Amino acid sequence: MLRKLFKWIFITFFSIFLIGLISAIYFSYNSNHFYQLREYFNQNSIVINTDDNLDINRVNIYWVSETNDGQIIKNGRSTGLIFKEYGPNKFTILYERDTIKKFMYYKSNNWHGHKHLISLSKEKNKKIEVSVQIIGPDIN
Repeated sequence: MLRKLFKWIFITFFSIFLIGLISAIYFSYNSNHFYQLREYFNQNSIVINTDDNLDINRVNIYWVSETNDGQIIKNGRSTGLIFKEYGPNKFTILYERDTIKKFMYYKSNNWHGHKHLISLSKEKNKKIEVSVQIIGPDIN
């Protein structure tokens, strides 16, 4: 009885070790999959709210880090770009072709996910006001 228990424990731990070893080898050769896995568990998101007199389809957002950059919102919709890097993360919000807001925060761990809430409002004949709220562990 005891021998069967030890055999079962050995097979279980050996299987876990083997799965871990295969996973480590796979992710070392396919680092893009590791990046996607990290994003799946700790997602960044952007939610944009606009007043009725502003067109969300004219909103574009660009992102820059020390190692990557790109457009994360194009014409009011996500481009699917994963924006998840360690260090300073800088964002530029444009309405049509005008820069209306720039902001940044320092990400101390690239596993951290953040929710970015962006509100745009405009009263008649006035400039666009932008409010940014970031929810996450790395907020300054």
